Amino acid sequence: MIRKLAHGNSDILGVMHKIKVLTLIIRDLFYSISIEYLPDNLFKLFYTSKLFHKTKKQQYKNPVFMRNKTLQNSSLIRRQQMLNNSFEALRDLSKNEDVMTIENLENNTSIIDSCFNPKKALIIVPDGWIDPLRVEGRTQGPQIQFLKKGLVQNRFETKIIQLRRDDPNLQVDIRNYQLIFIWSLTYFDPNSDAFKLLSQGSLQASEKFTVIGIITASPDTNLIEKYKEWTKILKKVLYYEEKSEFKKILDSIFEVTHIQLLQLTPEGFESNKNFNTGVHTSCLLKQNRIAWLIALRYICISLKINYSIRFISHVLSYKKVKTSYIPNEALDKERIKFGFGFVMVHRSHNVDANLIGSFWDYYKLGVIPLVQMQDVKEIASYMTPYLDYFPIQNDVDLYSILSISKSNFVHFNALKLRIMKRMESEFTPKNVVKNILDKFFY
Repeated sequence: MIRKLAHGNSDILGVMHKIKVLTLIIRDLFYSISIEYLPDNLFKLFYTSKLFHKTKKQQYKNPVFMRNKTLQNSSLIRRQQMLNNSFEALRDLSKNEDVMTIENLENNTSIIDSCFNPKKALIIVPDGWIDPLRVEGRTQGPQIQFLKKGLVQNRFETKIIQLRRDDPNLQVDIRNYQLIFIWSLTYFDPNSDAFKLLSQGSLQASEKFTVIGIITASPDTNLIEKYKEWTKILKKVLYYEEKSEFKKILDSIFEVTHIQLLQLTPEGFESNKNFNTGVHTSCLLKQNRIAWLIALRYICISLKINYSIRFISHVLSYKKVKTSYIPNEALDKERIKFGFGFVMVHRSHNVDANLIGSFWDYYKLGVIPLVQMQDVKEIASYMTPYLDYFPIQNDVDLYSILSISKSNFVHFNALKLRIMKRMESEFTPKNVVKNILDKFFY
């Protein structure tokens, strides 16, 4: 009798799971058709009939799905504010504030140069995360390669090893390395057999190396206890936000240094040096993003501005209905055709994670980021709003910036060229990694 009941419950749960999956497939198919295939006139009809309004998560305030006429009227003052702010930021920028010269960076001798000779670094990554055919290999892989190139350019002989969660050992002699990076602290288990040799209690006095952890996950207080477990192995951590409430928590646990999550651009890749009015976005479908993508498309149609919206649905990708992450090189070729990149940084209805990887995916190409955030605040001390990026909080902000870009080509082209100059001199692999090494060993 008990077995029959258990079997019956199992069947019910199985049916419920299938219904849930089918519901998600139908939902995401509707999103895909609406965003990517629906003719403009029909899309606008659905939009004005409020059919799309339920796509917004209840916890979020924006977007509010304003119609074109309302957007025009509401943006009159905001357009002028944004343009004035941008003009002023560019005008006030002095030559010394613009970029750090390569000569100055080279003359600033790193403490690392005198510490280790010869110098070797090891980067431990999850299995498959540097494989360009895997999802993580297309998202995390180029960032890992950026770190490696920076270490090599700072005269570290660098090796990457891939590790499965169940691997019992690291398969290398850690005594051969002065620097060991663990990418990522969220994926690996600090108590696994593979990391026992790195624990502070297992080290011999003669074994001197520095272990540095890397956190790329979204801010999540549920992970804090796991991060605390890592203190048995390491004290130094790299994190992608320069300042945030979550970083304050990390600062109480580790010695945290900010790192830019830049992806290594393939050799010979040429960026477009001319600003083109238009906006590109590519993102995983989660949180409140579909509502913003719908608002983005409507605004672009209303302003007759070019756009490209690419989103990834896990359920559609799994069912092979829609492609997942495409190779980074192909995505970069799409991005450089547009003047703006739309970046959504919200990780929950009350948490934004600024300077995420997709911000840098656009910035590295000279594509000006439009950063949609719930609470407008400074994203980094070295990033100037309305100069390096444009903060977007609501429909009016988005409409305003896209509207003024149509008639201010020279100004926005100047912003683009400045970003490209910074990328060539300031945010190179060598300089980014050198800055990290100096902070850890000064």
